[in-house]
Amino acid sequence: MTPIRLAARRPAFRCLNAPSPRPQLRARNLHHQQSPSQRPLSDLEYVSVHRADVIRRAQLIRRRNWLALGAALSMIAPIFLVRLWDLPHPMTKPRTKTLTKNPLGKKVVIAPGDKVIAAPTSADHPTATDADVIELVETGTSYVPYFPKTINLPVPAGPEAIESEAEFHLLGLGIRKVSFLRVQVYVVGLYVRTSDLHILQNHLINTVNPTASALIPGEKEDLRKALLDPEKSTQIWDAVLSLKGVEGIDMAFRVVPTRGTDFAHLRDGWMRGIASRTDEVRKRQAELLRQQATANKQISLPKPVSDDEFSDEAFGAAMKDFKA
Repeated sequence: MTPIRLAARRPAFRCLNAPSPRPQLRARNLHHQQSPSQRPLSDLEYVSVHRADVIRRAQLIRRRNWLALGAALSMIAPIFLVRLWDLPHPMTKPRTKTLTKNPLGKKVVIAPGDKVIAAPTSADHPTATDADVIELVETGTSYVPYFPKTINLPVPAGPEAIESEAEFHLLGLGIRKVSFLRVQVYVVGLYVRTSDLHILQNHLINTVNPTASALIPGEKEDLRKALLDPEKSTQIWDAVLSLKGVEGIDMAFRVVPTRGTDFAHLRDGWMRGIASRTDEVRKRQAELLRQQATANKQISLPKPVSDDEFSDEAFGAAMKDFKA
């Protein structure tokens, strides 16, 4: 092969020598390569698109009309109810309103003074001062909606420990919740014997001001903060529970499980709580003894409990009875 032919086979010479299509063929190919959306519409296609636009516009107009009708009715309906609907006169409203039917054989109604009471089903117009009526307190949960404000419990009286009933007053209540889901477990209420309320009141007052018989607003705020403080509240209630004799305060807890909770589950939880509390008291007492030993017994720190508080037979018997 001659050098001239080899040079003619090079790419540069092939590109220069490549045949080009005719102008009319190139325009025809470009016309065929255009997409359908870029091609001009024929008369028949234009009529179809125009008809689709008209149908779509009619649908939007119909939808707008229905929305406007709904908005007008939503504004007219409250005006009709407020202007034309007659309400009973306040004087003709019943004085009591039944909330629930027959809880424990009684009906729960709202008495004059906005007091929630439990009255016999045969009572027509019960009041809070009736002998067979129990005043109720709302708990804040629908599972256990009410707690009685007062209850009667058997208590030993006299030197022979003859049992008799005494009235206990509801001091406070709360809902026990667990986990981050705030699942309600039970409702607990603290009842104090009505005849011992003044002893508890004097003790709480002396906690803030030992020489006062009543608290001023600033001292009441200090007492509230102390009762909400974890450490100070523990000290206050430890002192209350340590009162004995004529200064002792009779108290009772009323616990009602919510839905899905039984007393066996509560008992196991309380047993674990009592065990953890006793361990905490022992650790605190050991810490106080360590501080005394560090100071070469030059200071005398009060012990939380006596040395045999949790090791005597009475504590073991009480735990056994509680578990039973």
